[in-house]
Amino acid sequence: MITRWLVFLMSLLAAAPAAAQVYMPTFQNSTMLLDVYAYSFPTAKTATPPPRSSSDSNASPRDGQAAPANTRYRPSSAVTERVQRRFVAFIGQQSGPAGAREMEKVLATQDPTTSWLAVAGRDGLVPNDLVDAITAYWVLNWNVANQTDSTREQMQGARAQVRRAVAANPALSRLDEAGRQDLAEALVLNFLVQHAAFRDAAQVGDRVLMRRLSDAAVARFRNEAHLDLRGLKLTSRGFTP
Repeated sequence: MITRWLVFLMSLLAAAPAAAQVYMPTFQNSTMLLDVYAYSFPTAKTATPPPRSSSDSNASPRDGQAAPANTRYRPSSAVTERVQRRFVAFIGQQSGPAGAREMEKVLATQDPTTSWLAVAGRDGLVPNDLVDAITAYWVLNWNVANQTDSTREQMQGARAQVRRAVAANPALSRLDEAGRQDLAEALVLNFLVQHAAFRDAAQVGDRVLMRRLSDAAVARFRNEAHLDLRGLKLTSRGFTP
């Protein structure tokens, strides 16, 4: 199910080898994403959580007392079309018109959620849930940065950690269905391209490209979340600095 995404990567390599080798699209709503990581590590030097109002001062992703947030959504075709148009435009900015056209072909023939589930579902993640989309994106980038692989147990630990962080974050917990879907589907698209790039490099044994993708993941999370992915440990209880 991931074949079309690899074809897309190969088309970029053929069109512009130098640019495609470091091609790793970034997430476009990094403010929201930064909040997740900040609430995951409220005392870490690498991330400072945003100020909280008195009404949520007792909510902490560590104490387990935050009220569960509704992170599921019923997919809307209108939201999906908007997210995909934005992503195609972003691809065009990064790789030119040819890259944008190739991405349009992929999206016309392959459902991103189905492709994502073929990968993330192996670790127990489910579609149409913002928490699972964030978790998969974070763990994938950690894997790429450290050139390793995670286990189902580690993925589930990260998922529980992200769920607590989202529940403790007023802005994220108050997102409506359309907002949750928009954020999640943008992450799914980024996940698929990044996963395809790293998987292909690993399969052909291209150590140089793997290192460049690793460095790109580190830079991306340093910019988006103020986190050093190589300075994090992933366990069955989630990420720890």
